[in-house]
Amino acid sequence: MSANPRLIVAGSSSSVPRPDRACSSYLIEDGESSVVFDLGSGSLANLRRYVDYDRVGAIVISHMHADHFLDLIPLRYALRYGSRQRKAKLPIYLPPGGLATLKRLVSAFADEGGIRSVAPARARRRETALCADGALRAGLRDPLAA
Repeated sequence: MSANPRLIVAGSSSSVPRPDRACSSYLIEDGESSVVFDLGSGSLANLRRYVDYDRVGAIVISHMHADHFLDLIPLRYALRYGSRQRKAKLPIYLPPGGLATLKRLVSAFADEGGIRSVAPARARRRETALCADGALRAGLRDPLAA
């Protein structure tokens, strides 16, 4: 990041969204790269005022409460069906247990085609991938793993 990063609050509501206020989401950008911390309910639309979904460098989810991660679902649809395409998968970093939560959530959409959960054997120790039709890559690197 450059010397002048800025913090943008795309959502700061509690777990009960208020009118004109989305749940937790924070964007740090510097003109060259952008990282989103949390993507709570309603925050994706607010986030797009500052950076579009195909330009996000990474997403970090702090914990697996719906008001901190639920807009990963509309993001998945944007990446799959939207007019803006990414050249590479979007890295999403999750807390411990986050991958299992997302797998349970996306299993509700299994009949929509293209959604599959993958945990490649070679990646299980260091990073586990959740692939939603190739658009998202989610996992958490264990800083203690060799």
